[in-house]
Amino acid sequence: MAVIPTTDTSSTAKPGSSIRRNAGLWAVLGGLLVLLLVAGFAIFHYGQANDAATVITAVGGVVGTLVGAFFGVHVGASVGTQAQQSALDTMRQNTNQLVQTAVNLDPNSDAATKLLATLK
Repeated sequence: MAVIPTTDTSSTAKPGSSIRRNAGLWAVLGGLLVLLLVAGFAIFHYGQANDAATVITAVGGVVGTLVGAFFGVHVGASVGTQAQQSALDTMRQNTNQLVQTAVNLDPNSDAATKLLATLK
């Protein structure tokens, strides 16, 4: 019986493992730190609350966008890798079933000849 070898996925790197597990926490904390520094600067630099609030809001929008993009990129990469691995696993299973069917057929039959021709 011919079986196509499969790779052992248990020892391969998981999606996003090149980045430390708590990288998201550091991204959020870094964003909050930047926002607090800008808020402190704006409060002491500008005399009116409206001016300080304008600066804090502008920087908060940018920091929030960057932190959100960080998470979006990592989630998207993880889902893409998982979908690709699932498709490869399905293809291997289907190919193994075709090979098994071809092995069980009479070698002189037209069905076996056609099936083996498609597997080449």
